Amino acid sequence: MPEIQQAGVFRGRITAYGLQKAESGAQAVVLDLAIDEIYHEGEWYDWTANQFTCRGKFWFIKKDGTLNDSTVKALAECAGWNGDLTAIANGTWSPKPVQFTVKEDTYNEELRYRASWLNEYDRTPGSGNVSAEEAAALQQQLGPQLRALVGNAGRNSAPVAGKPQGPAKPQGPAKASPQSKPSPALTDEPVPKDELPF
Repeated sequence: MPEIQQAGVFRGRITAYGLQKAESGAQAVVLDLAIDEIYHEGEWYDWTANQFTCRGKFWFIKKDGTLNDSTVKALAECAGWNGDLTAIANGTWSPKPVQFTVKEDTYNEELRYRASWLNEYDRTPGSGNVSAEEAAALQQQLGPQLRALVGNAGRNSAPVAGKPQGPAKPQGPAKASPQSKPSPALTDEPVPKDELPF
């Protein structure tokens, strides 16, 4: 199955997983993902016929040996992991379908695309996860500080002439590269020292 050759937001299934330890001591849960759908211009589109795959390394232990809380929470809340490392090592974990973000990644001057973050399967891409009640509580707590900072920023910025520019428009429908090479086995890929985010 070909690896995805573009960035984007996708939904799919975890087809293989394992643990990987770097020389630095950081450790990752490595996931191979089958892409079932792509999110494009506010809609989900079926991509199962393309049989694209993607790999992601989710560093749950930092170089200093502490847990990366956000990654552990994402694996638990989005993929259904119960925190049992032996279930991953023994292949007994049954992960839930997930939504994931794929980003460009360059290593040894080679451009590749890797899953970089997990979300709940049914989450609307780009939407927040803070409720109105939580926002109101934050506003009550931090409102005076926020207003002061925003007021200062407004006084210190120069007015911009002309009409503000909107976001860039998409350059057409999502494209894929069926000639891409298949994903290597989970144990075949060395851990690059400069890839670790911690």
